[in-house]
Amino acid sequence: KGPLLFLTDDIAPVSEDWLASLMDQLQTPGPGAVGPLLLYPDERVQHAGMYLRLPTGVGHILRGAALPAEDPLGFAVGAREVSCLTGAVLLTDRAAFEAVGGFDEQLAISFQDVDYGLKLHQRGLRNIFEPKSILIHMESATLGRSGGDRQVLMQRYLERKLFLKRWSPIFGADPFYPAGLDLDDESGRRLAQGGPRA
Repeated sequence: KGPLLFLTDDIAPVSEDWLASLMDQLQTPGPGAVGPLLLYPDERVQHAGMYLRLPTGVGHILRGAALPAEDPLGFAVGAREVSCLTGAVLLTDRAAFEAVGGFDEQLAISFQDVDYGLKLHQRGLRNIFEPKSILIHMESATLGRSGGDRQVLMQRYLERKLFLKRWSPIFGADPFYPAGLDLDDESGRRLAQGGPRA
């Protein structure tokens, strides 16, 4: 009856207490899911939470940034609420998982994790990014050579279409991402043209 941990097979822990840090955060009032700081093998950021944008659906906060120099707004300094988290490493409350119907099997390759986080948010539960938990992620290594397969590409297209139909009305106004930043720049360092979003 404890929490559920989802973990891909292309992950290597950096911090020894990575799981304890996630558990501590999940046990505070309000979270439905908690996710760690994920780094590429070269130690640049792969995941520091996710935000909503169009036309691609979501962005990874600080993707490609070298810490701490390329994090001027302190996104990776402390735990904070985000719209969604990657499913590469995700700790979630079991009751919350069951209450929202878990992961949507129609999104077998893409957006399953984002869809889940948005369903939690709809229920009034929070998605928390916890940077004290650090792991290396060899992103997409699990797909291997199949990632460019025609059938896989078609499945990705169909899943993106379903995901956008379901959630695009809320995109462009992410409550947890600074309105003055350009949604097309995952580094979090470029200002939006024309001023902050409404």
